[in-house]
Amino acid sequence: IKGYSRISFNQFFGWKCSSMASIPLKLGDVAIGTAVIFKQAGKVEADELDLVEQQIVPRYFRAVNNAMLFTDLKRKEDSIEKAIEEQQHFLRFVSEVNNLTSVSSIYNLFCKEALRRFNFDFAGILMREGDQLVAKKNVILDDRYHDRLVEFEKFFDPAVTAYDATKQDGACLVAMDHNIH
Repeated sequence: IKGYSRISFNQFFGWKCSSMASIPLKLGDVAIGTAVIFKQAGKVEADELDLVEQQIVPRYFRAVNNAMLFTDLKRKEDSIEKAIEEQQHFLRFVSEVNNLTSVSSIYNLFCKEALRRFNFDFAGILMREGDQLVAKKNVILDDRYHDRLVEFEKFFDPAVTAYDATKQDGACLVAMDHNIH
């Protein structure tokens, strides 16, 4: 243990270790872990390493390997199930949109879907009407944003603020005119 860092030396010393050996855990030819053995009295001998490597590690490592494989497959299954759920929700959303007859209800559904899918706090639809950009629908995720929603709606009220759609002023107009986000 004399060749290790001061911290490792102190740990080994505190554990009263006189020797240590690491045995690679392999999946085929790829090492995916290490089994570490310590000995308090004497040196870890080659025959002891062989015994651990040939008899003990394979016996238990198969179970570890199977558990890791099962965990990976379960994660993939959960991912597929989530994708299927999301696809089904999206198909319901498309079906609802296709059945909508009012523009206002389409705006509302779009905003709510954006909030649900992307975990945003606020969504709004602004549309060009002549030379102005007009807020058509604004939706919040949580009532704690109500005051900000009211402020936003006041700002975009055409009677209060005319948002000139002919100027390259502000992110909304730049995004609309240049088709960028």
